[in-house]
Amino acid sequence: MVTNIGSRATVVSNIGLRVGLIKKRYAIITMMRDQYSEGIPRPLSDGEQAHCGIPLDEKKSWIADLCKDFIKSRLDVATMRIQIHTTNGRTTSLRPEKALRKMVLAVVHTQNG
Repeated sequence: MVTNIGSRATVVSNIGLRVGLIKKRYAIITMMRDQYSEGIPRPLSDGEQAHCGIPLDEKKSWIADLCKDFIKSRLDVATMRIQIHTTNGRTTSLRPEKALRKMVLAVVHTQNG
């Protein structure tokens, strides 16, 4: 859930991920309009909210794809941040909730053997 707490309207232009300490890597999460997400770009006036969700199937294929190509180590999971980019020039970085970090870490352990 994204809420505009500013005093002027903005547009959520991208939602992405960042991993790494010194050598950071970035990825953009594609958000299409569907039953889970309002889609990107999403205009927000003062106090307005938008819901951006990614469905997880039983196999958690979205997480598996993410770990195959982007998140490859325990350090990547520890430094993972979700970034919300807006058109007013601001980027907000958030640490993912513990449940998501645990799911990603389990897939990383499985793929690394």
